[in-house]
Formats: sequence, C-alpha cells, structure tokens
Amino acid sequence: MKLKDEILFNQIKGKIYKDFEIKNMTTFKVGGNVDYLIIPKDYDDIRLTLKFGKDNNIPVYLMGNGSNLLISDRGVRGIIIRISKENFNKKKIKNNLITSESGVLLYELISISVRNELSGLEFLHGIPGALGGVIAMNAGTDGSSISDYLREIKVMDSFGEIYILPKEEIGFSYRKSLVIEKKLIVLEALIELKKSKKENIFSTLKYKINKRKLTQPLNYPTAGCVFKNEGDNKAGYLIEKAGCKGLRVGDAEVSTLHANFIFNRGNATFNDIISLMKMVRERVYEKFKINLNPEVVIMGEVEEEVPFKILEPW
Repeated sequence: MKLKDEILFNQIKGKIYKDFEIKNMTTFKVGGNVDYLIIPKDYDDIRLTLKFGKDNNIPVYLMGNGSNLLISDRGVRGIIIRISKENFNKKKIKNNLITSESGVLLYELISISVRNELSGLEFLHGIPGALGGVIAMNAGTDGSSISDYLREIKVMDSFGEIYILPKEEIGFSYRKSLVIEKKLIVLEALIELKKSKKENIFSTLKYKINKRKLTQPLNYPTAGCVFKNEGDNKAGYLIEKAGCKGLRVGDAEVSTLHANFIFNRGNATFNDIISLMKMVRERVYEKFKINLNPEVVIMGEVEEEVPFKILEPW
C-alpha cells in the first residue's frame, strides 16, 4: 500500500492521519482506530479521496462532528472523511436567508441567527452536531426538523459531481433523507428563517436550555437519542415504561433523566453499548410488541452479528 498511500498523500491539501484513534472525535468517546482519517481542505480533496477509494477498492466513510455516531472498538477499515468546521465553516446572510457550509456547528448557526434577529433554529439548541450530518439525518426535536427550514442544499455524489438539490428532491421524512440513501455529501445549505425580536428568541432559547439541563445527562458522553420514535410512540416513553431507566452494562447506562439517552460513565465499550441497546429493545418489544430502531449511526467492524444496521461505505 505504500506507493498507493503516497499517490493520495501527495495530492491532498488537507490533513491525513494513518491508524488514527477516532473515539475522541465522537461525543460517545467510544471506538477503535481507523486506517486513514482525512480532513479535507476543499472540494477537490473530497473528490480525490472518493476516487482513490474507488480505484483501490478501499471503503470510504463520512463523518461530521461525531455527535450521532457509535464506532466499533475494532475500528474502521478504510478511510473516514471528516467534514469539519476547520475548512468548511463559511456563512453568509442576506435578509432572512443563511447560506452555510456543512462543517458549521449548530450553536454557531443559532448564534448568527440570533445576532441577525432571525428565528427558527432555536429548537436545535443543545444538539452538538455540524450542519451536514444534521441535514443527512434530518435531525430535530420537539416536533420540528432541520428540513422545515431548508430551501436547498449543495451536494457531491460518490463520483465527485456537484449539484444543487431543492428541498422537494431530498426526500425528507422523520430522521431520514436521500442524502445517506444516495450516498451524497452535503457541502452547503440555504436556510430560510423568519424575522423576530431578539428578546423573543432569547426567551425560547432560555426555555430550551433549562429543559435540557433537567432532562438530559449533560455531564457524561452521549450520542443524543439512541432510538427513533415509532409513529406516535415516543421511544423515551416506551423505554421508561418498559422499566429500562438505570439499566447498566459495563460503563454504559440508560439515563434516569431521559430514557432514550445511553451515556458512557467513562470506560464504556462498543459491546457494552450494543448489549444495552439490545436489552432495551427486547424489553420494549416484550411489553409493547414494538421494535425500536436506532437513531444513532453505527460504524465499523464487529466481532459478532449486531442486530442493528451498520453504516455502509460511500
């Protein structure tokens, strides 16, 4: 692989790391090493990496801020492209429209919208993700999703082609979009907000902050909500009523504040978390005959069969 490595390394303008411990780039703080971590500087770097993977039959994966990601302790074979705020952080505002690159963190978007008296994104407060991943998963809370405020996105496909997709062509639904299904990379988004007074926006944010402090385990590493809601059935409610609050496997524990949060007490392993997820799903099914599906994205090699979907390479 040495000559092939050099071909890619000599072309990439961004950063390349070999045999990189990836867990500290996730909010769960779990995971083994990835063969290659590439932090691209520009679109050409992304395109070159995708081509290198295809030409050499090397799997390529994508991550943003790592806030909704559970990586196996056996690591990831292949390449992870990390779209980071380091190089994809441009933002501009015109009237009530924000154009933002995909590496921008949500708290930055909320801050810039508040400064410009634009309302709409307050419901995302506290989600530690970057815009690209949030769009791919159509993340949200309290009945709202990021797709409610999108007009269009700029994407790159797995062949390196760049084009604009209007909101109507992205196939948004609950915690789902065509971005992942079609293996697209979000590069930029056009967000449409509404004018509002700063005091009104701050009031909403204050409510969100206080609610989060009371209902989420903020002092420990988590990946946010672990399971998706099933129709009108809130996953947190089902998990709580199935008696799962406080369940623990190793250093992985179901929060007593919010039953749909699993947190890492410090040394949780991938298998700890997966075993706890299996236990929770089994108890919910036993009581309600409802199968919960993960909201958290699972990536990497596994020792034995995992009863949850594993992210496929781009």
